[in-house]
Amino acid sequence: MEILITDNKFIKEIQEEFQKRFPYLKIEFFRNTQKNSNTPLKSQPVTGKMTIGMVRSKHTEGPLNIAGSRSVEEIESDFQNKFGLFVEVFRKSGNLWIETTLTHHWSLLRQNFEGQQMS
Repeated sequence: MEILITDNKFIKEIQEEFQKRFPYLKIEFFRNTQKNSNTPLKSQPVTGKMTIGMVRSKHTEGPLNIAGSRSVEEIESDFQNKFGLFVEVFRKSGNLWIETTLTHHWSLLRQNFEGQQMS
């Protein structure tokens, strides 16, 4: 499956497309507020009402492959390297959304399955 990334698309649209495919995962977008850094401050989340073009400096457009066999690490890396977007994938755990930092090497399907088991 692919998600088309364009400047005119709203953050919420990308989040909904992703969560439709993986209902126990979600993507949060962040602004990079640190100069000369590839890691955004986690305290600067982006709202779903903003467009992609408003939150990135690299304005490349195109498809993003979100096949279930791909890892969280690969997806987050593609968002950043191809499209200049800082994202983090979260997994459902009961009533909470947890970071997938320690399991970023797991596939999206495995992450989604674990989320389903914990909910």
